Amino acid sequence: MAFLWRFVSAAGVAVDGPAISFTTTEAAEQWLSEEAADLRAAGIDAASLFDEERALSEPGDRR
Repeated sequence: MAFLWRFVSAAGVAVDGPAISFTTTEAAEQWLSEEAADLRAAGIDAASLFDEERALSEPGDRR
């Protein structure tokens, strides 16, 4: 099973971000925490975690 992030700008528009998949939700969360500043600098303000196509979380503010 693969977990991945989908990203949203401050305007609420879906934006492209790093296309990285993870084998666990813990690894995905750790990566997001480590990359939060770089993602904000790239215009990404929120992220939702997906289990392939099913949302596991709502877009969360990454500030």
